Amino acid sequence: MGRAQELFNKACESYDHAQELVKTVAESYRSAERQATGSTSFNPGITMAEFDQILQGVLLTQALVDNDFDRLERQFIDKITDHGDLLDYIRHDSKGKLSLTWDEIAWMDSETQGELIKVLPAILESRCKDFLVPFVIVEKVVDENLMKVLVNDIVEIGACLAYVDGQLDEIEPEGLKAMLDTLLLKPWREMKKNCSA
Repeated sequence: MGRAQELFNKACESYDHAQELVKTVAESYRSAERQATGSTSFNPGITMAEFDQILQGVLLTQALVDNDFDRLERQFIDKITDHGDLLDYIRHDSKGKLSLTWDEIAWMDSETQGELIKVLPAILESRCKDFLVPFVIVEKVVDENLMKVLVNDIVEIGACLAYVDGQLDEIEPEGLKAMLDTLLLKPWREMKKNCSA
């Protein structure tokens, strides 16, 4: 088994752990909503798909930040998720105006890739807020920092991605950290603060 496959397998372990956490949080939120209101339309499967799209956005930013979107990185990001796909979401959200493949992103010049990195947070903003609601509510009930556990899993996945192309650029972890902060941690802190007020 090659080094890239070993790294991908290790990342899949962290992904499976993260997905189990997301599923548990989403199902707990659904159960609490049903108990509180007598019914619910909340779908845990959507939360799991949102996580996949957010994860791919974070990993894509990490991979693009060094201006070298390697073939192994593209495959890694495409194959790591089970329930949602960032490019399908972008296509749907833009009503088909922005239809990309992982290879097309790789073929973009570095300036266009940089523009994509800049607009990803805006594209994913509503997905992130919807995704974070169950975490904020469930964390309040169980009094645990579940987001910290999830972020640790994402960081592990990102560490595997950083090495999959055989070279580690110091800038890649910075891209991961910045995107995690923008997409998940800042909005999560804000929502927790508003929920406590």
